Amino acid sequence: MPTDDDKGTCLRLAGRATGSVDDVSLRPDLDNIQHDGEFKYFGPYSDNIVSYYCRDGRCGRNSYVFKVWLSVTKNPSAPVSERGDVTLTCFLNTYNSGWIEWQYTLNQETSTNLTEPTFTESSNSLTLEGLLRDQAGWYRCAGRAYWSSGDWNPDSFSFWTAVIVYYGPEIIDKERSWIGANDNYTATLECIIQGNPLPNVTWYSPNDTIITNNTIPDRISLEDNITGDGFFEYHVISHLIISPVENITDYGMYRCRATSNTGTFDEHEILLKETGKPERPNGLRLDYLSTDSIVFQWESGYDGGEKLERYYVNKREIPEEFDPHAWRPSMIPDMSDYFPNLKADTLYQIAVYATNKHGSGPYATLTVRTKPTSPYYMGIEVIYIQPQGKFVITGIPEDDDAGTCLRLEVYDEAQGEWVSLRPDLDCIQHDVDFLYSDPFPTVHFHCLYCRDEVCGYSSHVTIVTITTPRPTIPIATGDAKNDNVVIVAVGVSVGFILLIIAIFAMCYCKCFNCAKTSHHDEFMRNGPQTNPTVEVYTPSYDAPPSYVQAVEMDVNAGKNDDEPPPAYDCVSSHTSQQAINENEEQV
Repeated sequence: MPTDDDKGTCLRLAGRATGSVDDVSLRPDLDNIQHDGEFKYFGPYSDNIVSYYCRDGRCGRNSYVFKVWLSVTKNPSAPVSERGDVTLTCFLNTYNSGWIEWQYTLNQETSTNLTEPTFTESSNSLTLEGLLRDQAGWYRCAGRAYWSSGDWNPDSFSFWTAVIVYYGPEIIDKERSWIGANDNYTATLECIIQGNPLPNVTWYSPNDTIITNNTIPDRISLEDNITGDGFFEYHVISHLIISPVENITDYGMYRCRATSNTGTFDEHEILLKETGKPERPNGLRLDYLSTDSIVFQWESGYDGGEKLERYYVNKREIPEEFDPHAWRPSMIPDMSDYFPNLKADTLYQIAVYATNKHGSGPYATLTVRTKPTSPYYMGIEVIYIQPQGKFVITGIPEDDDAGTCLRLEVYDEAQGEWVSLRPDLDCIQHDVDFLYSDPFPTVHFHCLYCRDEVCGYSSHVTIVTITTPRPTIPIATGDAKNDNVVIVAVGVSVGFILLIIAIFAMCYCKCFNCAKTSHHDEFMRNGPQTNPTVEVYTPSYDAPPSYVQAVEMDVNAGKNDDEPPPAYDCVSSHTSQQAINENEEQV
C-alpha cells in the first residue's frame, strides 16, 4: 500500500453473499486499512471478497481478491548444505485438483518457470537433488483450478518459500603468496573469503601464535570488511596491518585461517619480506579482434612493494619465438595496447610484463587467433539462382580442419538483424549446390568464413535473376580462373596498342599528303576562280621531252629524213599569261 501520512486514504475489504448484489463489511477493523499487514479471517464471505481504495469516505472501483488455495512446505525446513537434497510440496487446499507449475526467483520481482503446467490432484512435489549454492533463492507454486488449452495464465500463487544453501568458507585470493615491505614501512596482508554462514577469520604469526589487536597494539591491527547476508553468502576482506615493519622480528610466513559453523575451514600462507620485483599482470584479456589487429587489456599484478615504472608488450606468430628486440613500452595507467598489421586467420601469442626499481617481473601471455578474411578474398563464390531457388558454392578450402566452415545468413527485416539461414547451413565445409525454400521475404544474403565459431568479415551472395534458359557458363576456379584473367588482359592490351598505331598512321598520312601538294594545286585551290558563265580558252601544248627522249630523237634524226623531229616553241610564262589575258579580252 502507499506509505504516506494521509489519514483520509485507506483500503476497505468487503464481502458479497451468494445471490446478492450488495457488498457488506467483512469486519469493522477491515474498513480502514492503511498499512501492509497480515490477518486471519474465517467469516461467511471468504469465497467472495473484494477490495476498495477510498479517500475521505469516497471509494473507487472494486478489485476481486483472489483466494490463495495453494501452500508450500519444505523438507528439511532448515538451511541445506551444498550437495544436499530438499523437497518442496505444493498442496491444493480448496480444490481437489488443478493445474500446477513451479517458479523460482532471486528477488521476488521477476521469476523463472521451472516446470510445465501439470494436472495435479491433492499435491505436487519438486525435489532439488545435489543442491548447489547458485540454486539458493525463493520458490513457489502457481496454478489454476481449470485450464484446457491456450495461453497459461495462473490465477493463484502460494507464498514464496526460501531455500538457503550453506557451504564452507573459501579463500579466493590465494594467488598472492608474498608481500614486500622494507624496514620502517607499512605492510598490509590481505585475505578474501566467501561462504555461508558467516566465516570467522584468524591470523597466525610466523611463530604460529594467534594475532589479535592486543598482540602489539601500537604496531599491529586487524580489520574486517563484511558484506552480504545469510541468505546467499557472505564476503569478508580481512587485513593484517603492520606499521612500521621491523624486519628482524616481522619478516616470515603468516597464515590466514577461515572457519564456519559448517565444520570446514580454509587457510592460506603469505610471506612477508623485503620489496622485490613485480609479479606478472593479472587478467590479460582480449578487448577487440579483427582480421589484422588485436586490442588487449590487463590488470596490475602485485607491484613487489615498490611503485611500478612501466609495462612492456610483445607478440609472436606461433610457432615462432618472441623477438627480444621487439619489446616496446606501454604507458601506465592505461593497461591496454594493440598490435596492427597482422595476418588474417593466424595464431598469435601476446605478452605483457611490468618493471619497478628492482627490475622486470615475469610476463603474462594470451594466445589468440585473428579473424579469417572475407570469403570474397579467399576465392569462395556463393551464387543464388533465384528462379530455381538454388545455391551454388565453390572455392571452399579443402582441408581436414573441422573447425573451419562457411556460414550463410539472411537479413531478417522484421528483427532488423542478420540471422541463420538454416541450422544445417551454419557450417558448410565443402563445395556444394542445393535447393533452398526461402522462408524470408528477401534475397539479402551474405556469407562468412569462420574458425572455431569466430567469423571474419562478410561477403555478399551473388543473386542470379535470369528467367530464360541460357548456356551454362562454367565457373572458373584456381588456375583456370587465373588463365582467363591473363588472356583477357593480353587481348585488351594488344587492342589498345593497335588503336594507337592506327591513329598515328592516319595522322602521318595526312601530314605527308599536305607536304606533297604542288604549287599548281595550291594555286588552283586558293587562287582566283574562273567565272562559270565565261568560256575560257586554254592553248594546248605538249610537255617537252625528257633527256633520254631528246637523245633518242637526235639519234633517229639521221635515219629517217622524212620524219623530222618535232619542234617545240619556248614560250615564257609571262608571254603565256599575256596571251591568255588577250584571249579573254577577245571573248
